[in-house]
Amino acid sequence: MNWNHLSLRRRILLGYGLGLVIMSALIFFLLFRLERLNAQVAALNAGAAAEAELGAQLAASSAQAQQAVNAYLQQPRASTRAQATQALDALASDLALRAQKIQGGGAEGLTAEFGARLNDYQATFHTIDSLLKLQKTQQIATNHSTTQANTLIGQQLVKSIGATSSTRLTVLLTAQSNLQSAILSISRMLAEQSPQQANLAVAALKLARLRLESINNPAEINFGLREALRTTNQSISATLDLSNTLTQLAMLRSTELSARSEALQGSANTIARNALIAYTKASASIEQQMRQIEQGTLVALAATLIFALLLGLRLARTLTRPLDTLLAATERIAQGNYQQAVVSSEGGEFGKLITAFERMRVTLGEQRAEVERQQSAMASRNNELEQALAQLQRATAEREALASTVRTLSVPIIPILKHVLVVPLVGEFELERAHIFTQRLLEGVTNQRARLAIIDITGVAMLDPAVVRWLLNTAAALKLLGANTMLVGVNPEVAQALVASGANLSGLDVAPDLRAGVARAMRTIPN
Repeated sequence: MNWNHLSLRRRILLGYGLGLVIMSALIFFLLFRLERLNAQVAALNAGAAAEAELGAQLAASSAQAQQAVNAYLQQPRASTRAQATQALDALASDLALRAQKIQGGGAEGLTAEFGARLNDYQATFHTIDSLLKLQKTQQIATNHSTTQANTLIGQQLVKSIGATSSTRLTVLLTAQSNLQSAILSISRMLAEQSPQQANLAVAALKLARLRLESINNPAEINFGLREALRTTNQSISATLDLSNTLTQLAMLRSTELSARSEALQGSANTIARNALIAYTKASASIEQQMRQIEQGTLVALAATLIFALLLGLRLARTLTRPLDTLLAATERIAQGNYQQAVVSSEGGEFGKLITAFERMRVTLGEQRAEVERQQSAMASRNNELEQALAQLQRATAEREALASTVRTLSVPIIPILKHVLVVPLVGEFELERAHIFTQRLLEGVTNQRARLAIIDITGVAMLDPAVVRWLLNTAAALKLLGANTMLVGVNPEVAQALVASGANLSGLDVAPDLRAGVARAMRTIPN
């Protein structure tokens, strides 16, 4: 398919169609990449976002479980123990949920590590729980034996009042005081969970036992005193056991439980941090892909724009080249060059236009040649006409000069007396002649300083209404110059014309003939 032989419509449609195909391909490419990016974003939301959420949930559950355990250790009651157990079970459930949802080498390793540390923490908690139960049993035994020993010594005091020596009574009072000090130390030991208070309690109990053993008189030793001594020894043993239990609890709480709590919380924080890092890396990867898509889009758009520009230049060139050729041919024709033909290989509308232009050029050339021939003939004829016109103008000028001379001579101004002028009128009196007559008459009156102008119309056969109005206007003009007007030589026809005109003739003096007019002038105007 030859591009130059295509029609203008097909060229435009092909050019724009090719541009649309390229733009559509670019749009489809962008949509495909964006769809893949959306799939990756969905996978990120299902993976890294879920991992981050579960990691944060593990960290929160771990902190909550440790708070519940600490609350139980501070107040070892059934309610706080149930809360601690429930919090640990919830943390184990969250860990199991994470293990089900999270897959991957690093994530599974962190989950297993967290599970191991949770098991260690739970084992330590159960050990402490067992020790707390043992502490409670030992506390009951200690309180019971100490209270029973104190009661027995009190009974011995009651029996000894007034019946024995004062030494026995003093010993029993001292032993009871020691027991009360031991009871106070045991209470503070339990309240403060301090093994150091156990030493004071044991020392006080041993003093009480020493006081009881100091009563070495067999006669004074009875069953109640032996029971008091026995219960005191039991109280010492129970207090020592309770002190050992408190010491173990303190060691477990301060070292093992604290270390495992920190390890558990650190593992939970590591999981949350790694999940956040994974999410951040995935986001960075998506951002990098977005930048790559943007760069690729910019490159593709730039390439598309360059291609569209080149295509537009090509299309504009193919559209304007034949027009430029025709424009140059038109300028040549305007300068008179009809010989150079337009050569082009264009087809379609441009080919038809160039063919029609060639026919027009040939026709215009032939017409111009014919016009030049006619112009040559017309130039020759014009020369002849110009010569005849020059002759006619000369004859006309001569005739005008003669007519002016005749008009001048046909209106003579004759001064017959001082201050008196006679103006004879002869022949037909048209308006042009009337204007000349008025001008000469006014000039004569002014130059001669005349006071009377006698207009002799004896030689005028007929006056039309226009000439009558002229006569009246002339008389009025002379009146303004200080001169009167007298009309002489009026024949019957002229008199009828003057009356028929209906003009006001009161401003004109009339005499039958020139002699009578002159005689009247001589009488009325002094010399």
